Amino acid sequence: MRLRYGIAIVAALAVGLVAGLLIAPRETDKLEENLRLYAVAEQARSAILASPSATSTLQAWCRDHRLAPDPKIVAQNEAGANAPLTDAQRTDLQLGADDQVRYRRVRLTCGDRLLSEAENWYVPSRLTPEMNEQLDRTTTPFGTVVQSLTPSRTTLRTAFDWQLLPGDWAREDISTLRENAPDATFDANRTVFSIEAVVRRASDRLPISLVRENYKQGLFAWLN
Repeated sequence: MRLRYGIAIVAALAVGLVAGLLIAPRETDKLEENLRLYAVAEQARSAILASPSATSTLQAWCRDHRLAPDPKIVAQNEAGANAPLTDAQRTDLQLGADDQVRYRRVRLTCGDRLLSEAENWYVPSRLTPEMNEQLDRTTTPFGTVVQSLTPSRTTLRTAFDWQLLPGDWAREDISTLRENAPDATFDANRTVFSIEAVVRRASDRLPISLVRENYKQGLFAWLN
């Protein structure tokens, strides 16, 4: 509900901004561009949050926005990466004393576009041997590897990391927002929004992984 309310506010502000521009045109308007970027970012974030697979959503986004001639998501694995689990994460994964966990840190790309950097703590005993082999030896994203388990996602946390709009922007008027609009310079490595979620298999709703995803400005390269 809050997401729909936020998008509605963006739309209303955009209408007001356009009206203001018709009355008093400006050569450049950072707020207009920031509102556009914010609306597109919320569209991407809401699509991922509503989907059982972030990978399939990225695949569709890459294809629909023509980010690469071959719209295929590739997971570039960082060899030797390691990050121990916290007690809270062990609880989220419903781990027993003997359950082993593997860690995978990847950069998900579409062509030469960096779409996200993701950390993944997964439980190999809850996957098939073939799935574990793929995760060890290929650049196939985790979501694609485990697709046959019909996974679902439970969101633990999400945040809009890139402050495109200043302060409590929903309560401010257009002139104040325009004065304080930050410069939305493109940076392929900038995190726009982040999501942390538990991935569960359908058969028994048991968690198979915990993911922490940082989505990058490369998602919006088609706007440049």
